[in-house]
Amino acid sequence: MPNEPVVTVRGLKVSKFASQETLCFEATVLIDGVVAGVASNQGTGGANFYRPHTLQTRLTEIASTWPDVVVEDFVVGPGKTERFTYRPDADSVVDKAVQDLLAEKDLKRLLKSNVLLLDVDGDIVAMKPSRPPAGGISPSFIPAAIRTHRKEVVAALNALPFEEALRAFRDPAGYIKAQRAARPGSDQPEPSSVTRATGPRG
Repeated sequence: MPNEPVVTVRGLKVSKFASQETLCFEATVLIDGVVAGVASNQGTGGANFYRPHTLQTRLTEIASTWPDVVVEDFVVGPGKTERFTYRPDADSVVDKAVQDLLAEKDLKRLLKSNVLLLDVDGDIVAMKPSRPPAGGISPSFIPAAIRTHRKEVVAALNALPFEEALRAFRDPAGYIKAQRAARPGSDQPEPSSVTRATGPRG
């Protein structure tokens, strides 16, 4: 079975002011690194626009291989929620690529001046040194941040390879679940090497 095509975006332009019910954006879409067209959304709750139109067809074919999306707490009325399932489409593929790029940019920005800790509750806590160095956060800042945090730390994102840190940043609960799955019989995720070495104190 061939590998699933990789869809990414570049040249992303976002208008926060115009983003009402959906994200208002425009971006170049690449499939396996090759420019395939442009996707955009007006931010008013409607579907994406695609240029050329054949781009939507290609993305729909990719989405057809994805599993159904399940929303456990879909709001259907005041104080009432239901489990809702829907099929991914072309918009799902592009929206994921856009969110991946935005998360990557946010993570890079935060890592420059913060120690990012993922704790056992699935919270990512940004701890900023009183005098962040101009050259960015060095590993020497991490032990003190872990000692200051009052909860057990699963990982310091600064100490992880960037792709792994991005997975933890985008889906903290999923990252912790994967760590637990790697340790059968344990309810606690494997702590990072930094956590093991210093341990949360106080």
